[in-house]
Amino acid sequence: MRRGEKITRPQWIGFSFAVLGLLALLLPGASAPPVFESLFMMVAGVSWGYYSALDRESRDGLRNTASNFVLAAVAAAAVTLITLITLITPHARLLSDSGIALAALAGSLTSGVGYAFWYAVLPKLRASTAAFAQLTVPVIPSGQQRDIHGGERESAPAHREHRDTRGNGPNRLWKVLAVSIIRTSR
Repeated sequence: MRRGEKITRPQWIGFSFAVLGLLALLLPGASAPPVFESLFMMVAGVSWGYYSALDRESRDGLRNTASNFVLAAVAAAAVTLITLITLITPHARLLSDSGIALAALAGSLTSGVGYAFWYAVLPKLRASTAAFAQLTVPVIPSGQQRDIHGGERESAPAHREHRDTRGNGPNRLWKVLAVSIIRTSR
């Protein structure tokens, strides 16, 4: 918007839905993280948006991001090692080598694939469209979680007996809106 881009009506609608979704995730009674952790997530989101904006003009955004992933992995490994060494609580028994390895592998693969797709699409998007699309990122996984769990999150025995599908329609709507924001930006 700083570059004089005009925001289209579909973008405003998508932006409004994304903001409403973010607010719904943070409402009291929602399964939202505590305020302190929410602030960290917001800072991370703004930082990622800024990073994407800086890298938008890059000749090879994917290569830059891959290099940054390697640097971040070294830092994360050091922090993880320090944390594991100093972790002297009953929760330490819950950690396993295979669990840590699988979490790292799953996180790096999903992030890597996500960034690869993002940097393939990013040069084709207007900056405002990219920014608005990023706002839907926390909302879409929430919808997917509701689709997987069948509405409200329930305990495993209750879930097996009763499948509540109340949450599915609105969450699919979020996904459609995210795609429509991108399509209308062309």
